[in-house]
Amino acid sequence: MDYGFITLFLTMLFGFGSLFGFLHLVWKQLFSQLEESEKERKADLFTVRTEIRSDLMNVKSELKTESLRLESRLDRSISALGERIDILVDHFSLRLMTETPKRKKRLQG
Repeated sequence: MDYGFITLFLTMLFGFGSLFGFLHLVWKQLFSQLEESEKERKADLFTVRTEIRSDLMNVKSELKTESLRLESRLDRSISALGERIDILVDHFSLRLMTETPKRKKRLQG
């Protein structure tokens, strides 16, 4: 029996076995790094979503505050405008009432 062939065959078998073992270890490490980066990405995404949600709530509350402030300012402006209109109407009605007798006298005289 030829021991050279068996030796070559076993060497080749162990060589391929160690090569495939090495490739298997590399594959495991790459896969574990991929899983780890996936977990980090999910954690970062969760953090970003939480920050965006918090920022949106802050903007919403600021918008409510500003809209309430604007509404009260408009109410005060409308009220002040109504008072000015009332004063102008009173002024014009008094003026009309005081000028009306003078005109009647001119027409009679």
